[in-house]
Amino acid sequence: MLQPLRHGLFKWYWIGQTLSAVGDGIFFATLSILILQRRDNPADLGLVLGAQSLAFAVSVLAGGVVADRFKRSNVMAAADLIRLVAVAGFMLLPIQAHLGLLVLCGVLMGGGQALFAPAQRALIPALVPNEVIQSANALITTSSRTAGIVGPAIGGVVVTALSVEWAFAIDLATFAVSVVTLLVVSRNLGSDTRSRPSASFMDETLAGLRVVWQHRWVLVIIAQRSRAKR
Repeated sequence: MLQPLRHGLFKWYWIGQTLSAVGDGIFFATLSILILQRRDNPADLGLVLGAQSLAFAVSVLAGGVVADRFKRSNVMAAADLIRLVAVAGFMLLPIQAHLGLLVLCGVLMGGGQALFAPAQRALIPALVPNEVIQSANALITTSSRTAGIVGPAIGGVVVTALSVEWAFAIDLATFAVSVVTLLVVSRNLGSDTRSRPSASFMDETLAGLRVVWQHRWVLVIIAQRSRAKR
């Protein structure tokens, strides 16, 4: 499973995404502590997380179209910058700020993830030979699931030992590392998209919606994916 790490661009990609996944775990643990302890209203947490999930579910098809039209490593870097802004918003906003501002930050997180996710898997075949794509996917999945366990634990320790602000700052640093590694990949990688489609952006998005409507089990997968990103 470690064979893909012999390929330099994939190694940069894997390092950045593993650290970013740890940061995701830190973020959600920290956000929960922040809202539940300081605002003392579980409904607020539900609204923020619900806004994030809804934004992901609504935007993910458009994110797939964007991933087909632009360089995927650049799309992922842009998505990470959007989520970096959202995390900075949670960190800098006063805890008694209007709930709508916190919900807006949640929407930015979900929208950024919807832009990021389709490009993420589509980029891997451009980083490794065909014979190790399966191993590369397995390594990314293993790293992500491990980070999903380690990240919240780190977040809890940092919040307890230092502060919520420090935990958010660490998450911001992981996004920054992810952006840098993606830009390194982008700079050293040729085109990673398919040939430019002839249909318009809106036509492709509507075509995706029609497919989802015809195969409604896809909605279950999208819903599960959005919940997994909480």
